[in-house]
Amino acid sequence: MTSKKELSAQYGHYGEKLDKALKLVSKGSVKLHKFLPSGREIWTVVGREGDQLVDDSQPYCSCGHFYYQVLSNKDDICYHLLGLKVAKKTKEFDLIEFQDSEYPSLLESILKDIAKPLRKAKNTENIK
Repeated sequence: MTSKKELSAQYGHYGEKLDKALKLVSKGSVKLHKFLPSGREIWTVVGREGDQLVDDSQPYCSCGHFYYQVLSNKDDICYHLLGLKVAKKTKEFDLIEFQDSEYPSLLESILKDIAKPLRKAKNTENIK
């Protein structure tokens, strides 16, 4: 088990962002959706804006901060991705198993959740 001291040594320079990430992990907001029998995985993190699709191998997060700050090199990571890294390191995440046949419907559900803030922003722009 990874101690808080070890996490602080590795990620402490993130300050408040690390605090947010640790809170996500402690609340069980990091989720591994594992599909059987293929072993295919989808990681999500439940944040303030709903479910975020995350992939630390890319790295990628569907949140606005990642899109506007990380991709434009104004920041190097969002708290969702940091939460995923911490959860993997500490092995503290919710594992949810599905059958491979459920993959399309779960992915569609996640993508709809991700698109909600975009639709809301678009509707707000149309009103102005």
